[in-house]
Amino acid sequence: MRKEIRELSDKMERLENTIKEMSAPYSQALSYIEKFQDISKGYFRLLELYERYGAISPEVLLPGLKDPISIEIIKILFDAKERNISEITRELKKRRGTASRRIVRERLHILEEKGAVESTSSQKSKKYSISQRLLDKWSQVLALPKYEGHSYEDKR
Repeated sequence: MRKEIRELSDKMERLENTIKEMSAPYSQALSYIEKFQDISKGYFRLLELYERYGAISPEVLLPGLKDPISIEIIKILFDAKERNISEITRELKKRRGTASRRIVRERLHILEEKGAVESTSSQKSKKYSISQRLLDKWSQVLALPKYEGHSYEDKR
């Protein structure tokens, strides 16, 4: 009788292992379907943003920001890792036709107070970049949560 119970136990174990092996591809397929659903949600989110704002631009992160110069500064800093006031002013002048270092400095100060921009000072100059908070928010908007919490350098 013990022998029969042991044989039955062995058969049950083999049956469990067979079921696990057979179900592995299905669980993997389910994982792929979940990833596809996440990508689809992100895609539809981007379409919604495009429909609402006419573009998918970093300015959607700061809906209260109406100043066109500040919006352009944000776009410039999204295009480059970090820049000093002269570099930002030069790029702003290319894009808008005119730019003043004084106005750029004022707008950067306001953007820094709002937490949209961060500055780092060295012996030679002060450089500005998009804040990590804003980068994380942008990643969420684009449905790229894997970038949250990573440094900007990781994304470039």
